[in-house]
Amino acid sequence: MPIKQVMPPELLGGESKKSNKSGTVDRCEWFPSNLSDGESASFRLMGNYATSHALLAWRWPQEVAGPDGLRFAGFGWQTDYPQQPENIARLTDWSKADRPKIEGEFCKPKRCLAWTAYSIEQDRVVVLLIEQMGLKQQLMEILTDSDDFTWDADGHAEFVLKFSRKGAGLETTYGVLPKPKKATKAEIAAFDQVRDTSLVTKFLDGGHPFITADRPTFSSSASAPVATDSNGGDELEF
Repeated sequence: MPIKQVMPPELLGGESKKSNKSGTVDRCEWFPSNLSDGESASFRLMGNYATSHALLAWRWPQEVAGPDGLRFAGFGWQTDYPQQPENIARLTDWSKADRPKIEGEFCKPKRCLAWTAYSIEQDRVVVLLIEQMGLKQQLMEILTDSDDFTWDADGHAEFVLKFSRKGAGLETTYGVLPKPKKATKAEIAAFDQVRDTSLVTKFLDGGHPFITADRPTFSSSASAPVATDSNGGDELEF
């Protein structure tokens, strides 16, 4: 399968210069920052850019007015860099114990790679959300190696990606290693159950690949980072 059908074309073009605690709904999201120092997690990519299971877009936290003032309201997504993002959230002052918002200062959109994948450890399909520039570059190198890391005719990666983390805070580094391995019957069956609904392009329309319209939405199931680490990602919970 041609590379540009597998990966979001923006990923091939390089990075732009403009660079938890959850509610009761399981959003089936996984961030590299979910890992602790020394931990690792493995995933098999399911589907690709051509099937709307892979997306590279700008992502930013939003706030909306509520009875007690502004409150967190999920994330906005856009393929082009948003000059004036709608309802963009204020920055948090992490130097103070009560974590107040900083009036007049706002979060910056981050370019996020979203990909539907099967979690080996969790034994289910989730969506990977990767903002760290270093990890995205490593993934690009892996995915462009079409000789060693291939895909079957139904869009299942014939390799497993092992993500790892070392360090904490601003000293954090992430890595990813591929291992050729064909998809199992259980993995294929799990993806087939959600193939038509787990489309990450739903983010662009305000939807979610694992939350239907009749279910309430909550903040991300994993920490939404704010402080930049050495790989260009984040560590502090939003």
